Amino acid sequence: MRPRVSGARQSHSRWREGNGLAKLTKRTPVTIGTSFSFTLNEQSSVSLAFTQRLSGRKVNGTCRAQGKSNRRKPACKRTVTAGTLLLTGLPATLRFTIVKR
Repeated sequence: MRPRVSGARQSHSRWREGNGLAKLTKRTPVTIGTSFSFTLNEQSSVSLAFTQRLSGRKVNGTCRAQGKSNRRKPACKRTVTAGTLLLTGLPATLRFTIVKR
């Protein structure tokens, strides 16, 4: 039987790491940290990849990081992997929270 992940949930769809003091802004602040939970049907490894959207420049149909040679090209948004987390879990519901202090 193949490993199966079900019931995946995340407490906040947008969040940030907590690495400093809170700042006063007019915008609604983005929550610090988030909780994840999911259920495994058998013991297996699970890899979570965390991405972020960054600005870039469109070069030959792809979005690249801005540099000296492409700074006048059209702007675009690119997705970059910020980090990954590898977990090994037993067949059960796993819950964990990510907060950087």
